[in-house]
Amino acid sequence: MGKVKAHGNFFDKVYEKLRIAKAEGKNVLDLSIGDPDLPPPEFATGLFINQMHKEHIYTYPQIYGENTFKETISDWAYRKHGVSVHPEYEVLPLLGVKEGIVHLALGTLGYGDVGAYATPSYPIYRQAIEMSKASSVIIETKPENGYLPDLESLCSNDLRSIKLLYLNYPNNPTGTVLMNLFANR
Repeated sequence: MGKVKAHGNFFDKVYEKLRIAKAEGKNVLDLSIGDPDLPPPEFATGLFINQMHKEHIYTYPQIYGENTFKETISDWAYRKHGVSVHPEYEVLPLLGVKEGIVHLALGTLGYGDVGAYATPSYPIYRQAIEMSKASSVIIETKPENGYLPDLESLCSNDLRSIKLLYLNYPNNPTGTVLMNLFANR
């Protein structure tokens, strides 16, 4: 089996710059990835410690999630968005959003397929498409168009070939919100 080419994560570069700035004695306000920089409140850590003594807490969870949790998600989706989802077949709890982004690409793309993502963006979109062995189409966003994806700049052949499109709004890292008018185009 061939080797998979590893690409550095954007945040690796950011952390290196932060490390250098801090080593130079600069006062740095780190807004890079959203990790907490303060400890949790003492009452919360106390609750956590008390809960850890319960047997069901420290065992492995069911691989597909607890039924009551999935039913709660299904009920919430219907109440909030009017969407019916089957808790057993259409709800899959994840360890985090990166896991879902990667599994979406792995489940829908393969060699010869095309995935697309807007830039600047969360690095995992590109990485997920590459992991699936698909080709990438990059949709540029620029300050002059409010960081909205310029779908018109893609030729119609590119649009037809795209099997998976990652569009995340409000966009990270720009904070741009996709207006309904634009979303309907």
